[in-house]
Amino acid sequence: MSVFLVAAALVWTGMLWDVAMVSFGFSRSYPLSVALLFVMGFGGWLHTVFLVTLFQTIPTEEIRGRVMSVFGLIGAGFPLGFLLGGALAVTLGFEALSKTSPLTSTS
Repeated sequence: MSVFLVAAALVWTGMLWDVAMVSFGFSRSYPLSVALLFVMGFGGWLHTVFLVTLFQTIPTEEIRGRVMSVFGLIGAGFPLGFLLGGALAVTLGFEALSKTSPLTSTS
């Protein structure tokens, strides 16, 4: 499979997840919300598959292991960020944290 096709699929699955997330935020119907959560889960799973495919095909063989280990290390660090965010929400209050979170967001 071409790297460009995988990159295009990565963009489309990311957009699928984004649209489902925004739609979920405005949904007032329980069945629609469940369906959107399913789409978000499926889109996120596909996005991860295409991302790992790119991480394994673009780097040369000599550095592929290093790239994958950094990818795994970053993924393992997410729970620490969630823990820090929860501690800040308790300390500063959720409203203060939610107003300043766009300043530190990278996605």
